Amino acid sequence: MINEVALHNDYQFLVEQTTEQSDSKNPCTIEAIFIPFRKHNGNVNELLRLLTFYKGTIYLMPSDEEDMNHLSWDNCLKVIPLLINDRPFLSFFNSLLTTNNKYYRHITWDLPLKRNYALYFSRANNYSKILLIDDDIRHIDMDVLNVGSKCLYKYVLSGCFVNDFPDLSVICHLEKLAGENIIPFLSGSFLFINTYSAYSFFPKIYNEDWLFMMPHIINKSICSFGSIKQLPYDPFENPYKAEFQEFGDIIAEGLYALLSTNRYEVRFKKEIWEHIINERRETLLCLKNKFRDLKIQNVLESAIVTNKNISHKDCINFLSDLEKDQYTWNSFVKEIS
Repeated sequence: MINEVALHNDYQFLVEQTTEQSDSKNPCTIEAIFIPFRKHNGNVNELLRLLTFYKGTIYLMPSDEEDMNHLSWDNCLKVIPLLINDRPFLSFFNSLLTTNNKYYRHITWDLPLKRNYALYFSRANNYSKILLIDDDIRHIDMDVLNVGSKCLYKYVLSGCFVNDFPDLSVICHLEKLAGENIIPFLSGSFLFINTYSAYSFFPKIYNEDWLFMMPHIINKSICSFGSIKQLPYDPFENPYKAEFQEFGDIIAEGLYALLSTNRYEVRFKKEIWEHIINERRETLLCLKNKFRDLKIQNVLESAIVTNKNISHKDCINFLSDLEKDQYTWNSFVKEIS
């Protein structure tokens, strides 16, 4: 039975792929776009130039005031910087059990914080339909916004797959380089959200967007409607990145593997996570034997060392914390709307 839990990366079938088309009679109803970013000012400027057709409000979510240097946008755009200095929200987010998990307690990575704040801010300002876009997403036009917003009348979430340069973890990029058929999934990098119907949050863990989408996948309230483009980058530049991603890859891939085999109910079993962790380690060791490039060897060694430190208890405890935080988050956002 345990061997049925295979980490295969093909999860597109878990979301309905709609055939909705753009309709000029029903224009875009997205009330706000949120762009979280850190330092990539050139990417942000280029993205803003692509969005000159959009008439709603665009919120830029930098990590600090310095990130706003050298940014410029067309006068036709309504762009507002949105620094997260809301003390009650920060206090709440930092109190979540998943925020304090031992793998991410001391890092400065703030993407989950920004995405959650976009949800919270939207509820506080009566935005019911929003779009999250990362600064490296391209080929966006009015038709895409029309379709994405139209989908939110039926679904809680809608988005596009990234096919040319997929939004993958470092290890998935290596598997793809090794010839594996890695199929990309939906991402928080381009995601339409009905904020009043969404009932999940982005935990502080790599693959936080997969965990945000999971309850909506279980309830069949999410769809895809095409593909989008992402700017390429070197995924092997920093060995620490694989170390940082390892726990999140294990949790998300493990849960989605259980979902895809209709075994989500066994997610708290010790032997399931022991198998998932060991299977992941075998994948890493296999990749290490395939590549001789020193940079890639360093990446894999970093992931393997982290993998060996992860136990089934870590995974089960995180899942327990995640489900408790889910309830806490929903209670919190209900109080502001």
